Amino acid sequence: MTAWHAHLEPHLRDRPEAIAFRDSLGEIWSFAALDRACGDLAALLASAGVRPRDRVVVLCENACVTVAALFAISRLGAVAVPVNARMQGGEIDRILSHAAPRIVLMTSAASKEAEDHAKRLQAAHGGTRWEGCFGCLDVAFLPETGATDGGDVPQDLAVLLYTTGTTGDPKGVMLGHRNLAFGGGASAQLRGMTARDVVYGTLPLSHVFGLASVLTASVMIGAEVRLEARFSAQKFYEALRSGITLVSAVPQMHALVMQYAKEQGLQSLGSPDLRYVSSGAAPLDPDWKTRAEAFYGVALQNGYGMTEATAGICATRSAIGDPDVSVAPPLRGVEVRWAQIV
Repeated sequence: MTAWHAHLEPHLRDRPEAIAFRDSLGEIWSFAALDRACGDLAALLASAGVRPRDRVVVLCENACVTVAALFAISRLGAVAVPVNARMQGGEIDRILSHAAPRIVLMTSAASKEAEDHAKRLQAAHGGTRWEGCFGCLDVAFLPETGATDGGDVPQDLAVLLYTTGTTGDPKGVMLGHRNLAFGGGASAQLRGMTARDVVYGTLPLSHVFGLASVLTASVMIGAEVRLEARFSAQKFYEALRSGITLVSAVPQMHALVMQYAKEQGLQSLGSPDLRYVSSGAAPLDPDWKTRAEAFYGVALQNGYGMTEATAGICATRSAIGDPDVSVAPPLRGVEVRWAQIV
């Protein structure tokens, strides 16, 4: 089994100074810088008592420090629980009650929402601020609930990802190191990703689409990721004209960037670098798909996934102009069984 964080090792060995991540806070990290950040943060987590199979919640936005936190937790054999900092306090409290983390890390420098959660949780539980080459993180300590002997936690568990799905209350989906490797590897293979790709990371890392199909796929192949903490159509448009080669988004994001361009008097993106665009999480309308392909100048790929399957289950490899709006057959290595539930 290759641990989640270990997918960084070939790039550290062969191209340590290549850019791995940039973010909207202005951070630019090479693979070597990411490795140092993970090491600093792993040492702090260990000194705080984090042990293998303990849960560590990361209340996060898309930022380099979030990536460092996720892989530092993996280094210790602990379980990362990424949670969107935009969630309400009551929703977060329910997750904390269920996940029973040892500590909570918060990316306060990345958003006011994360900062507000830090103030509330530190007031209730005690905490501090950690600073290092990873940047800064606010920390809340939850020792009464977070201790575990690991007896009921699978050995392979890397991430506990909460999803509301279609039934209301958040449920923790257990994703192992092999799950993440399969999901990321399948995404990278489907898209023909290489280390020369530059990926736009606007999908939340607290969601399986961003975590597996963007973050993990890029790390496995060594592509650069430009992380965006808060989506805006203008920033999306400008990024796509500034060297981005690959972008995955949801239909609303695609619609907003197309509308923004139209308001600027532009009918097409006109990017010479963009080669792959995909949409997920909602059905595609045939007419809208045609307009999107005319705007981007490349085929709009579609897919279907779920948290329990580490994102991708089905995905298209369509040519531009293909009228098919299905999600295509299952990906290689995926088995689908039809069942009637009464």
